[in-house]
Amino acid sequence: MKIFSLLLFFFSLSSFSMDVYSARPVGNCVESMSAFSKAPTRNSYEIGYGENSLSKQFENYQEFRSQMLAFRPSIENYLKEQEALGRRKKVTFSEVTEFYFERHEKFIKHVESALGISEEIDHYLLKLINGISMPARKYLAYEKLQENPKLMKRRFNFNDPRQGSFIDSLGINVYKGEIGEFDVAMRMNQIVGHSFQVKHDYVDNEYLSNLKKIIEEAFKSAKKKVSSYSNRALTTKYPHVFKFDHRQTRKEFFEQTYDFIINKEFDLIRFVDGQYQILEVKNLKSPLRTNDLFKGSKKKTPLDQSLEDLEILDFLGIQDRVQFSLVLMRGVTKDALEILSEKKISVITDVVIEQEAK
Repeated sequence: MKIFSLLLFFFSLSSFSMDVYSARPVGNCVESMSAFSKAPTRNSYEIGYGENSLSKQFENYQEFRSQMLAFRPSIENYLKEQEALGRRKKVTFSEVTEFYFERHEKFIKHVESALGISEEIDHYLLKLINGISMPARKYLAYEKLQENPKLMKRRFNFNDPRQGSFIDSLGINVYKGEIGEFDVAMRMNQIVGHSFQVKHDYVDNEYLSNLKKIIEEAFKSAKKKVSSYSNRALTTKYPHVFKFDHRQTRKEFFEQTYDFIINKEFDLIRFVDGQYQILEVKNLKSPLRTNDLFKGSKKKTPLDQSLEDLEILDFLGIQDRVQFSLVLMRGVTKDALEILSEKKISVITDVVIEQEAK
C-alpha cells in the first residue's frame, strides 16, 4: 500500500486558513424554528435538510453522505465484520492498521471528490479534511512498525500497550465529531460560521464579527452588574464559568473568566430572524441516554457542555440575542430529553427513542 500518496496533499493543508468563510446572506428561516426569535427554544426540532441549506447544492448530498459514512475507518465496525466471518480471533495488528490507513485514504479521496461545487462548500470540505488528517509523522511511524514483523503478526488487542498506544495516536476519535459538524453545516439553514472563538477577528464575516462585539461588550457590562457579588458567590451561581481560587485577586478572577470565554470554541453558529444560535454538535455512538448525562469522569458530558454555554449566556445577559441548542446526531431517549428540557436546554435531533435500552 502506498501510504505516502496523501503526504503532499497534507502538507498543502498546513497553509489552509481556519478562519470562517465569509457567510452568504441569509433570509427568513424556513424550517420549523420560525418562532425562534419570539421565545427561547425548549422543544426538540429536527435537523432535517433545509431548503436553503448547502446540501441542496450537491447533486445528491444524501448519497455523498452515505458513502462518506461508509468510508469512515471504524476499527470497531471492522472487527464486528470479521467476527461475523468467524475470524475475529485471527485478526492481526497488521490487518487492522492496513484497514485503517486504506479506509482513511478512501475517506479523504471521497471528500475531495466534492470540491469545486462552491467556494463555501469547499471551505467546509477542507475543514473536514484538515480535522481528520494525520500528520506525516504518523505515516512514518506506521512504516517503522512494519519493520517489526513479529509485532505486526500478533493477534490484534486494544489492551496491548504497543498496539493500543499506536491506534490511539491516530486520532480515530476525531472522525465522529468532525463528520457531525460538517453534516449539520450542510443540512441546516442559516449556518454562518463554525469553530467560533471570540479571541479571533472575523473581518470577512459580518455575522461573526458582530457576535464577537456583542460578547465583548456584554462581558464589560456583566462585570459591572455583579460587582457586589463575591468571587465565591459567582462561582456558586455560575459553577461552569467561574472557578474559585482564594489566592486570586478580583482582577485575576475576572481575567481568568474572560480568557475562558474568549478561548471557548463554539461548534456552529446560526443567524435566524435577527438572532444568533450557538449549536453544540454531538455525534455519539448511540442515542443519548440519561446515563450519558451524568457519567462521572474528567471528560465533560453533553449536559456539562450545555450548562456551560447556558451559564455564559446568562452571565453575559444576552439570552435575548444569542441562544443555545444541543444537536444530537444519533438521537436521544425520551427520559434524557425530559431532563434536558428541565434544564432549559433546547435539543435538535431527528430521533427520540421512547424507552431506554436495558
